[in-house]
Amino acid sequence: MKSKKLRPYMVWHPVGIRCYPDPALIVFAFYRTQALSLAYKHWPEDDVKYIDLRVRSLNNEANYWFQFADPEKLQKGEPHIAIKTPPTCNECGCYLTAEGECPVCSSEECQ
Repeated sequence: MKSKKLRPYMVWHPVGIRCYPDPALIVFAFYRTQALSLAYKHWPEDDVKYIDLRVRSLNNEANYWFQFADPEKLQKGEPHIAIKTPPTCNECGCYLTAEGECPVCSSEECQ
């Protein structure tokens, strides 16, 4: 497989709020289930269950997330974890988009 087929994914553990709570991982993998499996093996909390983790493709923002990838692992086409805690909003703690915007604080219902 070629490294250009690796895709960025965010894997997180939801706890009942609108945005993605800590912790979360940015994983580069070939497909969603591979990203989930890799994240589960390296999850920072011991009490999380595999079935409780969620995965979201970051393919629409891939150019932004590839700057955090390990260049050697990308070259080899090796799936890996790039970020253990993505950038968050200072106001509400939600993860920022590639544009640096908070999806919650910038929404109509929060203003």
